[in-house]
Amino acid sequence: MTIASKISSAEITSQLTDFYVDQYFEVALINSPGTTYEPGVTNDARFLTSEVAAGTAGYARKVFSYISGDIAAYADKGMALGRKSVIFDHDLSATTLSFSHIALLRGDGNILTTNTPSSTPSNAVDGTYTGLPTNTTGSGIGALIDLTVASSGTVFTVSVNYPGYGYALSDPIVVFETDLVSAGVCGVGDGNLEFTPATITSGGSIYSVSKPNVTVNLTDGNQAVMYFDVKHYGFYN
Repeated sequence: MTIASKISSAEITSQLTDFYVDQYFEVALINSPGTTYEPGVTNDARFLTSEVAAGTAGYARKVFSYISGDIAAYADKGMALGRKSVIFDHDLSATTLSFSHIALLRGDGNILTTNTPSSTPSNAVDGTYTGLPTNTTGSGIGALIDLTVASSGTVFTVSVNYPGYGYALSDPIVVFETDLVSAGVCGVGDGNLEFTPATITSGGSIYSVSKPNVTVNLTDGNQAVMYFDVKHYGFYN
């Protein structure tokens, strides 16, 4: 005899919250034509060695996360998360950006919070400055920060605008004076802004892999757009 099971919408919400909310995901482009990815069979580390090299035609992994507001209401025997999308832009160079697979990974080394700056520019102008680019001699790539200057240029508060990926807690992070001057934070000769990550994500495992019908070749500033949908089923009515 078949016994009908029932999973409440509250339980599905709990599952989505535990698995996804406040979790970071990275989208990586893999160029390995002819390779078939099989979960549990393919060696993930070996597969990821075919990732497009960072900087190739402007390539860098894309990062996104979920918040509680992304959980939709129950519908069609389940509950979904809000659709996420990422865009990869070719940088107009002569180099072609080619990929055969799209890998979704658990975030690893995404900056969540930062330590108090160890070095700040002099003569800084009070205000809030958003989307400042960062640089590091460490392993991380792509973080952007927001900077608030207060109390006549004596108090500096750094918050994460975009978490980047691949950072270690020891990575020294710098916003160069040229970028601070361009944003209006300070003047020439006033110095850099320097700090380190305080907390970062830990993960890096492959969550899923998609394979387009043919290898994608981006040139001449073209874009590739990916959409990610998640839905949990199980509500029996």
